Amino acid sequence: MIKDYGENVIIEKIDKVIKEKQESKLAPGKSPTIKKNELERYLEGLAKASSIQFTKQSTPLKTTYLAEYNNQQVQLELFYRYSNFYTRHQAIILSDNIPTNSE
Repeated sequence: MIKDYGENVIIEKIDKVIKEKQESKLAPGKSPTIKKNELERYLEGLAKASSIQFTKQSTPLKTTYLAEYNNQQVQLELFYRYSNFYTRHQAIILSDNIPTNSE
């Protein structure tokens, strides 16, 4: 579950979650390759468990998530090889101090 963290800690958390998923695939008897649908289900499940709303745009080679978290707009891009295998990601904060409905 993703908790309330400081300014760039959400990006560090995303990196950590993906690294943990990669390391879990290194267990004996498991393929070290992370498939697109497996990673996306995993990340979307974490977001849902943490009550993080997001939008998703997907093409065969890239999936982009946009989410508001801790008054910041965060973008996560996942890149794939052969339309199915995770290769890398990039997470950035697009803007800080997004006004909330109560402001």
